[in-house]
Amino acid sequence: MGISKKTLIIVSIIFGIILIALFFYLRFSVLENYMKIEENAAIDKVIQVQKILNKNTDNLKKISSNFSLSKQAYDFINGNNDSFAETNLPDKLLAEIGIDLFILADKNNDLKYAMVFDRAGMKKTPAPAHVTGIFADGKFLKTADGFLIERAGIMMIENTAYFIVIKPVKPADINNINPAGTLITGQMLTDEVISAISSDIRDEVSITDINSQEAKNSYASVISKLSAGAVYDISYAGSKEIGGHTFLKDLDGKPVLLLSVKSPRTVYTEGRNNVYTLFFVIFFAGIISSLTIFLVIEKIVLSRIVSLSKKTEEIGKLKDLSQNVSFSGRDEVAKLAVSINKMLRDLKINELDILKSEKRFKDLVELLPEIVIETDYNMNISFANQSFFKALGYDKVDLDLGLSLKDILMPADFKKVKDSLSTLTRAGKTHSTEYTLLKKSGSTMSVLFSSVAILTDDASPGGFRSLIVDITDKKKEEEKLRELEERWQFALEGSGDGVWDWNFQTNTVFYSKKLKEILGYGEEEFRNNLSEVMDRIHKNDYPQVIENINRHLRDETPFYTAEYRIMKKDGSYMWALDRGKIVRWDEDGKPVRMIGTLTDMTVRKKLEEEIKRLAYSDPLTNLPNRLVFNDRIELIMASSKRYSRKFAVMIVDIDKFKKINDTLGHSAGDELIYYVGKTIQKQLRRSDTIARFGGDEFLLLLPDIKNRDDAKIIVGKIMKTFKEKIAVGGKKLAVTLSIGISVFPEDGQDVSTLLKNADLALYDVKAGGRNNYKFYSGRHSEEKFIK
Repeated sequence: MGISKKTLIIVSIIFGIILIALFFYLRFSVLENYMKIEENAAIDKVIQVQKILNKNTDNLKKISSNFSLSKQAYDFINGNNDSFAETNLPDKLLAEIGIDLFILADKNNDLKYAMVFDRAGMKKTPAPAHVTGIFADGKFLKTADGFLIERAGIMMIENTAYFIVIKPVKPADINNINPAGTLITGQMLTDEVISAISSDIRDEVSITDINSQEAKNSYASVISKLSAGAVYDISYAGSKEIGGHTFLKDLDGKPVLLLSVKSPRTVYTEGRNNVYTLFFVIFFAGIISSLTIFLVIEKIVLSRIVSLSKKTEEIGKLKDLSQNVSFSGRDEVAKLAVSINKMLRDLKINELDILKSEKRFKDLVELLPEIVIETDYNMNISFANQSFFKALGYDKVDLDLGLSLKDILMPADFKKVKDSLSTLTRAGKTHSTEYTLLKKSGSTMSVLFSSVAILTDDASPGGFRSLIVDITDKKKEEEKLRELEERWQFALEGSGDGVWDWNFQTNTVFYSKKLKEILGYGEEEFRNNLSEVMDRIHKNDYPQVIENINRHLRDETPFYTAEYRIMKKDGSYMWALDRGKIVRWDEDGKPVRMIGTLTDMTVRKKLEEEIKRLAYSDPLTNLPNRLVFNDRIELIMASSKRYSRKFAVMIVDIDKFKKINDTLGHSAGDELIYYVGKTIQKQLRRSDTIARFGGDEFLLLLPDIKNRDDAKIIVGKIMKTFKEKIAVGGKKLAVTLSIGISVFPEDGQDVSTLLKNADLALYDVKAGGRNNYKFYSGRHSEEKFIK
């Protein structure tokens, strides 16, 4: 194939690759951005519809508030206003404010008034049984504890969606009065409402019951994705329409309706047209550019190179190195012609040098201590140097009579040599193998046999040239080393530790198979780089590891030792014990080699941490235990005595804990103790200490207080957090605390006295009815109550 055709093909291939890459970039990157913009716009449309629906609910809330806060509704429920419906609910008003459902129930869940508004007849009618039956269920009117609540949301009634608002009826102008009952108002989500929303956002809006057959047939995939946890979902109807979807939830937070907004795919269509237009513009521009480039190259360069090539080929066929290649001009092609002529002159000179070199080569071969032989293709020896005769005991007469590789090799080795040398058909390809030579005397010697093919003019193998090196002593040393290696390997595998060997001159590290297994890696997954381990060390431990290594390198420590966390292949961290020692130095006293071991000590570390945690913390609440509390109060007391400061000691007891524990069970009791401990801890200062005293009692240590008022502030915060009921054992309980307080130094000069006096103050609180706190003051402490 000519150079012109090759150039055209190369230019075409490069241009084709660029076009393909450009197409995929435009199709899967640029167009993908258009699709993301389109999806975001679809979701924004859905959010816009949600806001409109929420605005409808807010309007219904405002209307409902006017009725629920009126004295007329309150009197009606209590039986003091029989004309409430006629006076306050005229048909015209209901039509204006858009109320389709109006229900009043007393605090016993009895429906006092229930009507539905017929929009077609423009009049109210008594609510049918299927409506009153739904709201007669108390779950829509009260919580599980019997408290009236305000609720708003969507409800499905007889396959019709309603905006529902539930409010307690209580006059706004009367204070300290309990609600008389509940007001329920509803507004139908009609097709007119949906059409108005569609008109507002200028896109098709649909709201479908998710349990309807239409939803199951048309939106099964969308409902499945939203049910799996997605807030919004996108669907496509070919290249013309995109749909955004989300759930509308009822009063209980359960999905009941599917909101869908369908929009034309204008963004995608515009992006696709832009992408394809740009691609075709670049395509045609590229074709024109490639053809122009090729024609210019063909005219200026290629035609002259082809002419130069033909002339050079003629010289090669004639084998006349005295000829020259004609040239014209001063460009790169002319320079190439000059270089070819210079090369021809150099080749002529080198031809003479080669003849001289061949003679020198033969002389050197004779002087080599290694054996050199040449054989023909049938393995008959045609040449041998002096080392051959000296090593094997043959002479030139034996060579002239005929020697073959079969005569100097063991039979099994000769077969191997014959099979291997027959494959050496390319110049420069070498084959090296260890064999056993047979001397003329019958003795043997181990050799490294390296051969290369001697090719004829037609590139076929005409024989072989071999270099034979005596490796008898080397084989003995290798056997000794192999035995030592086996012993060393056995010691490594038996220890259970990983081994590393750091060469400072090459900055490479050998890692044993066991070390790689400890870190979760296979044999081929770890490089011989120091960074393989150093990059996995935890960042908080890394500085200490470097310091320990440097101290050993500075000869400050006899061994290198470090404990650190290191990341395994699965991303988890393990504790490692790393030990090592420099075993070789150079002439200047610089370290050359360092060997060490890595031990997995994760289990030991976990045991140490667990023992430490059990010794100093309460197993249920994980708070400090009595032992830690005693250590801290001794330190605070010593500091307070030295600097004349005050501190407070509190004993906190959970009121009626035994009754809760016996009624709800021990697991609920443990849950309550844990909750109380963590809640109190959140109210304390960073310098304060809380510890579990035992059972349902806690000890509090408040250092550096100026007076009792500082302690009262913290106690007040603690008592305030338990004003509301808390959930324990699946039930809501009113939990109260009793707290006894003593202050250093006025209530005691030692730990036991302070604890005893705080306990006496706690006793007074319990005797006084619990749910309170007291400071110690003799046997009758000053009482301060939380209101």
